[in-house]
Amino acid sequence: MRGFARKRDANERGIIIALRAVGATVAQLDGAGTPDLIVQYRGVLTLLEVKDSRSVSVAPHRRSKGDHGELTPAQRKWWAAWGEPNPTIVMTAEQALDAIGATHDTAGSVSRSPRDGNPT
Repeated sequence: MRGFARKRDANERGIIIALRAVGATVAQLDGAGTPDLIVQYRGVLTLLEVKDSRSVSVAPHRRSKGDHGELTPAQRKWWAAWGEPNPTIVMTAEQALDAIGATHDTAGSVSRSPRDGNPT
């Protein structure tokens, strides 16, 4: 028997659109405690947990891989079982792009940059 559909954060759709705009492949996950998104970009898989900024009390400068923010008990259990690397908590398209190694230039367009930091 299939359960109820998982509630998605309102900002998730915009994040997915931005990720796909730079050529990333994005899949939404629905398992108990799983991160919201699995993203493939330039051959690297990244797990993203999308949080609405209204529901996260962690200061922006403290959000990073491994920072659990406001996770549910099921999410904390899943993350502990998963191990490293932990999913990255993101609230904006810019944070999601940074998490996968894609960046915005000052003109607002998206440029693709390798994760190793070499110039494009």
